[in-house]
Amino acid sequence: MASQILVPMDGSPLSKKAFSVDLEQYPESAIKLLHVIDPTEPGYSYVSLDIDAYDTPRHGSDKWYDRAEGFAEELFDEAYAVPTPELERQYAALETLRERYGDEVFLE
Repeated sequence: MASQILVPMDGSPLSKKAFSVDLEQYPESAIKLLHVIDPTEPGYSYVSLDIDAYDTPRHGSDKWYDRAEGFAEELFDEAYAVPTPELERQYAALETLRERYGDEVFLE
């Protein structure tokens, strides 16, 4: 059995299903979530379905990165709400580290 599993999370139903299946099939594994900023957004990604292309920040701008980071935080918060011992342990460790070292600490 795999000791670690990397799950790409983009908010799509398929990524959420993959996360759910991994939790069920690999309960003892450390599951790591990955969110990658989509450079084609808006227009070509699942995320862009609810985004007005004419009202988005300029590609690569600070506002663009802030929006992508906010979306990632929403996805991870949703994933952390799933009650699994490993995720709860990792989330608690992350919060402890953030309290000590600030918001620059993140799960990899």
